[in-house]
Amino acid sequence: MKSSWILAENKENESLLAELERELSCSSRFAQILLNLDLNSLQEAKSFLSPEIGDLLNPFSFKQMTKAVELVVKAIKRKRKIIIYGDFDADGITSVTVLYRGLRELGADIDFFIPDRLKDGYGLSMRCAERILEEPPYLLITVDCGISAADVVDKLKAESVKVIITDHHLPQGKIPSADAVLNPQLEDSGYACKYLAGVGVAFKLLSGVCSLLEVDPNRYLYPNLIFVCLGTVADIVPLTEENRTLVRLGILSIKNRFNKGLTALIKSGGLNPDRLTSGNVVFNVAPKINAAGRMGDVKQAVNLFLSEDENEINSIVTELEELNSLRRNQQDEIFELACQQIEEKYSDFDKMQTLIVGDPSWHVGIIGIVASKLVETFNRPAIVYGEEGGKLRGSARSVPGFNMVKAIESGKDLLIAYGGHKYAAGISLLQEYLPRFEERVQNYCKENLTEEMVQPTFRVDMELDFAEIDNDFVKFLTKLSPFGPGNHKPVFLSKGLKIANSPRIVGANHLQVRLTNGENEINFIGFGLGDYQKQLKYDSTLDIIYALDFNFWQSRVYIQGFLKDIDVY
Repeated sequence: MKSSWILAENKENESLLAELERELSCSSRFAQILLNLDLNSLQEAKSFLSPEIGDLLNPFSFKQMTKAVELVVKAIKRKRKIIIYGDFDADGITSVTVLYRGLRELGADIDFFIPDRLKDGYGLSMRCAERILEEPPYLLITVDCGISAADVVDKLKAESVKVIITDHHLPQGKIPSADAVLNPQLEDSGYACKYLAGVGVAFKLLSGVCSLLEVDPNRYLYPNLIFVCLGTVADIVPLTEENRTLVRLGILSIKNRFNKGLTALIKSGGLNPDRLTSGNVVFNVAPKINAAGRMGDVKQAVNLFLSEDENEINSIVTELEELNSLRRNQQDEIFELACQQIEEKYSDFDKMQTLIVGDPSWHVGIIGIVASKLVETFNRPAIVYGEEGGKLRGSARSVPGFNMVKAIESGKDLLIAYGGHKYAAGISLLQEYLPRFEERVQNYCKENLTEEMVQPTFRVDMELDFAEIDNDFVKFLTKLSPFGPGNHKPVFLSKGLKIANSPRIVGANHLQVRLTNGENEINFIGFGLGDYQKQLKYDSTLDIIYALDFNFWQSRVYIQGFLKDIDVY
């Protein structure tokens, strides 16, 4: 299907444009990019480009932060047992790490508990609570989970356990009757940044504790920004407002090598901590952390960030690398089988709205990744399922603009459980209800999934002449990072280009080509665009959309273009 290119309109404000260009010593094109980001003053632009510690919000903006902090401080001073209860993904793992490291440094009697993905399932469960109650702590703090576990919290409270919920998910049902609930998504939370990751909320709790105890944040709080950065980026929350500040400061902290385990994990992927990007975290670092929760012992990921022993660190990094390799192999195998199912099941693919495929043998720790890859490949919402404990467990992913949870809710009476948000959700049901559930979802999609939603679309920020691209321009572009949801890397359109070398395919069907406007030449890589090679001749004329960055190769640094799409004529 031919993709659609939508060129954004430039915002107009000639006086501010001139001020930005003059005061920032930048090109008019870069000033226009800042203007298009809805930065309405020079000060807003400066704060955006150089966020500082002082930009972080007051943790006591959370209405229940004072109650939570006083309870934690009481436990610390009285040497009462605290357990941190977290989730098994990168956000949950880093949340546990932040609170455990911070509170341990402050003298807490502390331990952590992370459920097993396959045996225990997601979140704060009754099964796990019963295990914890075998040796009841004074205080249990959930991180990245717990907001939908009202019955479990009641059980813990009945056994005289104090409970603090820190979470960022929307609740399913009533809010737990915990001693304190910190969740920016709740309407009455009081917190301005609604899209903190779970690790961001955990960091805010630690920040409040450090404030009440009047300790040095440079020792007890800020070194944990590296984990806040990691968990925030990995959880794909909007990198705007306070999230942007947390991630930017965290990436700068990573360069200081504050944690041996994380530094070793970064280097194991051939990355330089001094040049780490949010993209590196998403595609290289986070998958290795997630592999512990998907394929192995999730505690090992936390142990990596707690250890100071180089032999133990190297051993855990090797283990995570091996688990991630195993995950990739199984993921590729399941994806291939899923594509075969799609080909056999959906004979008239263009009329099919949603892809629903699965097999009892498929690993439930991997199906979410496969669902995402199916959406990326076919531009359709997808549900992929496996089997666990006699029940089908599925992961759903959606296309922009389509609420997958509402589609799932069309068959909610057939489900054992479901949850998530509009672009990613999970389900559990019995095998015999699958055909009826699929029919409900397909019918909902036929009525609500529009043609525009399933057409590949690229948003283009501005048209750019190759003559305007130089080292200074690209250097300014890097100041817009970290990139992610809500703050994407700028995408440009250039027309009438010619080929300056022989296009070739590298890696897994990636196109490598050098393009010119007759004066300026730039190297481009197009991930997954290898099929264009046959269309590219020396006399071809191209319009392209692309992003820009620097490529560091040995001692050389050069401008690298990243192709998004090509129009050959």
